[in-house]
Amino acid sequence: MSANKQKKITISTLRTWALFIAIATPGTLMCDSNPPPRFNPPKNYYLALGDSVDYGYQLPKVLAGLPPSAFDTGYADDFGVRLRRIQPGITKVNHGCPGETTSSFINGPCPWSAAGQQLHNSFTGSQLDAAVAFLRSHPGEVSPITITLWAKDIQNFALDVCHFDLTWLSFWDSFEPSRLMQRLS
Repeated sequence: MSANKQKKITISTLRTWALFIAIATPGTLMCDSNPPPRFNPPKNYYLALGDSVDYGYQLPKVLAGLPPSAFDTGYADDFGVRLRRIQPGITKVNHGCPGETTSSFINGPCPWSAAGQQLHNSFTGSQLDAAVAFLRSHPGEVSPITITLWAKDIQNFALDVCHFDLTWLSFWDSFEPSRLMQRLS
């Protein structure tokens, strides 16, 4: 077979494959990898994990010695109210632990309960282990799950790294939004 004829067969084969891919690919992309959005309603339990933001921590309530049930204005509580509009029977399980860091979340214990304070839903060990245990004991029944961990980590960073010298934030003192907007327009 001549080199010219071999070249024509190769080009013809490549065109056939290119045509096949061009025809098959859009249908594949539309059908398999990009299904239309589907509403997945909340299940039986809403699991809130994290720190004092989940717990609904408020210093005046702590100083008054109020029980965990009085800390009912955190985002987990507000979100729980909204979830009940969609799924009236949903149960909120709040493992939020004031003072929780990423490290204590993973390794335990919860600093709040270690200091003798009560949680909304108590657990021993780490919050991560408690969450995994809850999920295993309620397979397919937990959704949504929220997690908030940042406050104590930021505070520790400010103490350990910045030695609470936050003068590096002083650039905000000279920040003038009106001047910025004038420059942008």
